[in-house]
Amino acid sequence: VACTVEGSERIRGILSGGTGDVLLMRHLKAGAEIAPESRVLTSGLGGVFPAGIPVGTFISEGNGRDAAGRHAGGLEREGKVRPAVDFTLLEDVFIRR
Repeated sequence: VACTVEGSERIRGILSGGTGDVLLMRHLKAGAEIAPESRVLTSGLGGVFPAGIPVGTFISEGNGRDAAGRHAGGLEREGKVRPAVDFTLLEDVFIRR
């Protein structure tokens, strides 16, 4: 899902499944400052989901690639996101356009 991280600078990335109760946000710009506990919202890019739906909270950078979570080239990084909902408790999901 195309998402943005709220803050002084809107940072975009792609949110995808992760492990356990943590999602991964990929393709974050390497130099961007992201404050812990920043809200993650759908961006509306791609037209699948409307902009502004809360999907989680940014909790940390990195995924084991290096200390800052950078990819080999250092141009982008990944971060961990705590979902806005507990997926084990969901029975039905409705997306309104």
